[in-house]
Amino acid sequence: MMNPDRKRILIVDDDEKLAALLQESLRALDEDYDVATAGGTDEALAKVSKRSFDLVITDLMMPEVDGLQLLEALKAINHSIITVAM
Repeated sequence: MMNPDRKRILIVDDDEKLAALLQESLRALDEDYDVATAGGTDEALAKVSKRSFDLVITDLMMPEVDGLQLLEALKAINHSIITVAM
């Protein structure tokens, strides 16, 4: 059974190696972090529409849609989601 107190974090970055590094770093900080990754905007929006996240960390410079546009779309889906652009 999944721990309801686990913090759900989504990392959005088109650089798979950087996303994996951030994912492992966050997991190492706290075993209660449930960290997922998305390789771009479409994948991120699909994941957020299927489940809630407490925090989304996104790259600003991505090929399809920039991170600021993604943050606006995420806020439209869930206005209470915390977002960080890097």
